[in-house]
Amino acid sequence: MGSRAETKNKLPQGQGEQACPKSFSPFRLRQGGQIVVEYVLLLVVGVSIAVMLTSLMISRNEDSPGFVIEAWRGIIEAIASDQIDVIFEEE
Repeated sequence: MGSRAETKNKLPQGQGEQACPKSFSPFRLRQGGQIVVEYVLLLVVGVSIAVMLTSLMISRNEDSPGFVIEAWRGIIEAIASDQIDVIFEEE
């Protein structure tokens, strides 16, 4: 194993014992925390928008149903009414 003096000589010039890897700098640590906070905020915003869209689309509330449920109800009522168009006229 090399001694401390040998290691110091292998470092690039101007980077004596005070040199530390970039991943351990305090600025990087604060930036990593900021990235986590931004990710969590984006996740919260995305989930909130998804919940709002879902409630608008498929709400089963009788007063204001979602537009998908309302359209589906219309289709079912149209099928249930069973209106037969007269294709052939009686002769």
